[in-house]
Amino acid sequence: MSEQLLILDNITKYYGNFKAVDNLSFNLIKGQILGFLGLNGSGKTTTIKLMAGLLYNYTGSLYYKGEKVKNIGNKPETTFIFDSQNFYENLTAYENLLIASCLNKKYTKNQIKEVLKEIGLKDWINKPVKIFSRGMKQRLALSIALLLNPEFLILDEPTNGLDIDGIYFCEKFFQKIVNQGCTILLSSHYLEEVERLADHIVIIHKGIKKFDGDKQSLSSLKTMGVKYTFSNQLNKDALEKLNTFLIQNNIKTLDINIQEYSILLTFEKDSINYIEIINKYMKDNFSGLLFIEPIQKHLKELFFIK
Repeated sequence: MSEQLLILDNITKYYGNFKAVDNLSFNLIKGQILGFLGLNGSGKTTTIKLMAGLLYNYTGSLYYKGEKVKNIGNKPETTFIFDSQNFYENLTAYENLLIASCLNKKYTKNQIKEVLKEIGLKDWINKPVKIFSRGMKQRLALSIALLLNPEFLILDEPTNGLDIDGIYFCEKFFQKIVNQGCTILLSSHYLEEVERLADHIVIIHKGIKKFDGDKQSLSSLKTMGVKYTFSNQLNKDALEKLNTFLIQNNIKTLDINIQEYSILLTFEKDSINYIEIINKYMKDNFSGLLFIEPIQKHLKELFFIK
């Protein structure tokens, strides 16, 4: 049975009269990456700061390893990395990591240097952080997680502003530490990143939870139709058979757009689950089928536009 590491139960947080988080509830399973997705200003960082103990005066309950707690910021096995991670700018990478290591236990000079080498800062160990690029500072922040070896890592927009190389490095790093037993809560506004990494996804908008499920469920929810592309021209008989098949199976379409070499089917919501059946029919009954391409709504259309 899956072990629940963290439970948020009806968490609500106000700033004055503004409700930043509105009755937010979700669970995080040990060993998973949970993608916490939302636009800028949606309440993600507020939620994480409540978890860290940086914000107070909220309502609702927080449970960690089955125990009701006010926050988990004081748990030695948890590490928080924020988008605006602060460093001692005039100190070197090594000196910053040495200070961070005191939060857990003493490490040798060689251990700290090995971590900085592994994180890709080999040539920057003894250089001041003030000359680091944003991507290098993000690597330095991740080196803290690598050094402290947390059971639970909470990341707030870890790839924000990074280039392709930095994003690729971060994603490989997250996968590596999860394989070693870490659990991650990954806050992001990049759907593609979350879909690549997360086992489970929670979407929040204006403080309100809009989705809570796995990647497959989200993909099904986004799907509105499918496009079939062929190497040869479509014949009239085959198209009539397709219409008959749809009617016989009570598959309701909003539109059937037929081109010379393609068919685009747009479904009513209740018919999305029939896509695999239709795909099989198309493979068995239409020659020259080249591509099957799902047509999906943009996330903004699903969750962020009323």
